[in-house]
Amino acid sequence: MTRTFSALALAGATLLTPSSAQDWVIPAGTTVHYDTTGTARPLYFGRVVIEAGARLVVRGDEPLSLVCAELSIDGVLDVSGDDSPGVLTLNTTNQPELGAPGGPGGGAGGTGSVNTTAQTPMGLPGLAYRGLGSGGGGGESAYSLGVADGRRAAGGGGGRLAADVLLHPDPLSPVNRGYVATAGCDGNPAGLGAISQAHPAAGGPAGLALFLDNDPSNDFWGVRVTPAGV
Repeated sequence: MTRTFSALALAGATLLTPSSAQDWVIPAGTTVHYDTTGTARPLYFGRVVIEAGARLVVRGDEPLSLVCAELSIDGVLDVSGDDSPGVLTLNTTNQPELGAPGGPGGGAGGTGSVNTTAQTPMGLPGLAYRGLGSGGGGGESAYSLGVADGRRAAGGGGGRLAADVLLHPDPLSPVNRGYVATAGCDGNPAGLGAISQAHPAAGGPAGLALFLDNDPSNDFWGVRVTPAGV
């Protein structure tokens, strides 16, 4: 079962205090889509519950902001950005290729083929979220004299808005996706990098680290409740 909510549909739930607001429960076996576009203010609930086997998929221009007395996530809260479909047209090198949209409130990926009258040696960096964090660097363009796939460019690096969290010792493990910002994948081994002139074209670097002093106790932005107060 899939249900779609808009900001208007949830307007009745945006009450003044969590204690008087209704609950938002996503039952097991269901998928709910929520679009944050045009919803800059928080949504207030008594409880927000994503049951095991349920999915809340959030997309849109604004971050998802929830204020609730209880938050329970046993299912999946999906705030991923979109994948780029790649170049789907022929003979359009005179048109820039826009990066895919980020997750809710997140910056979009970098633009490729920005030089419309000449070759583009590298994609542009991804966009940071409202000046916070750091977008990943663009990947190198590639060329090859004999192998068609060698002309495939390298990927851009991942952006950062938080500290990396290693759930697996290998940063490239699928388990770490969404938790660790990594460099973009290199291009095809048969291709030469347009800038480096080396095999393969190099993937773009990950965004700069947001926290620099190696002290995890201050890796926080915003307001939170602690034993000593707010």
